[in-house]
Amino acid sequence: MKFKKIDPLKDEDGFYNNVVELANNGNTKQAVNLVMKYIPDFIRVKSPLVTKLYNVTGNVCLYSGNYALAIDYYRRGLVYCEKMNDVKNKAMIISNIGTAYMWVHDYDRAIEHFKQAVKILTPSHKYDDTYQMIISQASLGVCLCRTGKFTEAADIAKLLEGKSRESLEDSMSIVCLFLCTYYSNVADIGKTNEYIDEMMAYMTRCDQPLYCSDDFEGFLEFLLDIKDYANFVKGYSIIYDILQPLDSTMQERSNVVLACRYCLETGNDDALYVSLEELYKYDCELKDEENKNALAGIDIRLSFENMERRQETLIKKKEKLKIKANTDELTGISNRLAFNNKFDKTFENAYKHKKMIAIDFFDIDDFKAYNDTYGHNEGNKCLSKISEVLSNFSNDKIFPARYGGDEFIILFSDMTVAEIREFAEKLRDAVSDLKIAHTGAPNGRFVTISQGIASAVPNESIKTWDLLRSADLNLYEVKQKGKGGIGCRAAERHDPR
Repeated sequence: MKFKKIDPLKDEDGFYNNVVELANNGNTKQAVNLVMKYIPDFIRVKSPLVTKLYNVTGNVCLYSGNYALAIDYYRRGLVYCEKMNDVKNKAMIISNIGTAYMWVHDYDRAIEHFKQAVKILTPSHKYDDTYQMIISQASLGVCLCRTGKFTEAADIAKLLEGKSRESLEDSMSIVCLFLCTYYSNVADIGKTNEYIDEMMAYMTRCDQPLYCSDDFEGFLEFLLDIKDYANFVKGYSIIYDILQPLDSTMQERSNVVLACRYCLETGNDDALYVSLEELYKYDCELKDEENKNALAGIDIRLSFENMERRQETLIKKKEKLKIKANTDELTGISNRLAFNNKFDKTFENAYKHKKMIAIDFFDIDDFKAYNDTYGHNEGNKCLSKISEVLSNFSNDKIFPARYGGDEFIILFSDMTVAEIREFAEKLRDAVSDLKIAHTGAPNGRFVTISQGIASAVPNESIKTWDLLRSADLNLYEVKQKGKGGIGCRAAERHDPR
């Protein structure tokens, strides 16, 4: 099947419709290949379509009889729903998981999932008449009937019968199956016949027979249960005609099994032998199909795992690049870019909560002379040793960074002026304790630092620029007085020009 070429990321609805159309027409491999090809791109741009693509893949596996793999992809879709807070599609996937349990006759688990889907959709009444709500309610009703819980089923029957025919149309197969089953069990013959006729009419006009095939199969089984053989024959003929073009071996085999049951119950031995021959043929085909499905399932699983590995690799590379972009290559501490980002966020938070914030600008005294005396290699070692001291002091309130050259900067948040002053003295003493020889300094034998600190509780008058400029001026004054000291006072407003 060929479609008009589109850009999936620019026309997500068109792409999704292509995938669904392929699946509906039995081109499941082509549908899955499309999903495999483009889902990494949709994940990258955080598209809500990812959930629906996982769901379609799960449906393909479900209709191929690979229930475990179907549940696997439904679960992947649920994880993505949680990330995107996607309520409607979350309910859709949970309901489909319920369908998988219903098909293998685990009705208790199916009921649990259908109830969960209905509960998710109920608070927002905009979902009351949606396809997903109706499907979940009707499927829940079927499972309740099959477990003998007719009182609960009665409430759902009343609710569905109160809806317009238009809103029920797309989900008519499961609705009719439920209502037939319910009214038959409560011995309302008139209502039972009404919904049998409704289902027979819907079977002839259904435009998605593959997705409704299990509902139709359940309906035929129901007709055998109530021994309505005339409608069984009529319904079987309709389903046989609509499934033939779809080449769905599994669904055709299921119907032949029902034909065998019909023949046994009606004593039609000649037709039974024909049906048994067909059953043998389909079993042989299914064996081959199962092998193909198993291989396809492995391919799908491997494709997703490869995709996820590529995604993990990209995320790790992105994280490494982010760390590299924010880290000073020489010293290993944060760089100016990282500081600016941190400063902006911390300043906004301090402004909002009226908390103290401060900047400590410091540099190495006579560092040019140090490089001239010992060489740039030793100068780099000196910078690294001081950076190591800063790293040891770093915590959630103290953020150090290399600003450039021999200049460092420290951001303080939620600390008092006295605490900041005490820290500055500890830093000065820690650098002195390194005893890095500096015979090239005009005064002294070891490397020292000079610090300029500016503090403020941000307001309309004091901006980030004012803190930086005030700290820089305080450092300049310390240098003028003889170096090795600490200048600390409140930030003042400065003209950014």
